[in-house]
Amino acid sequence: MVLSIEESALDLGAKSVRAFFGIALPVIAPAQLSAWLLAYMLSLDDLVIVSLVSGPSANLAEDRVVNFKEGEQESSVCLHVSSNRLEP
Repeated sequence: MVLSIEESALDLGAKSVRAFFGIALPVIAPAQLSAWLLAYMLSLDDLVIVSLVSGPSANLAEDRVVNFKEGEQESSVCLHVSSNRLEP
């Protein structure tokens, strides 16, 4: 249905960008928002599970990044953490 409405807008003289932002984007916006929220909740769940299983004495990479943002650690520690994340 959206494709026919978008084709109608193009036939009536709308530019393709205008047809996308005016017709297709409002239709797919709820699905896009749901996908972003689901991805965020799954990543937050992983962080909580790792934090609970590792215990209070563990020095997690996420903690190092947060401490770096707060100005408590040197930048070399953050670079070390990010390079460790890239290794298999």
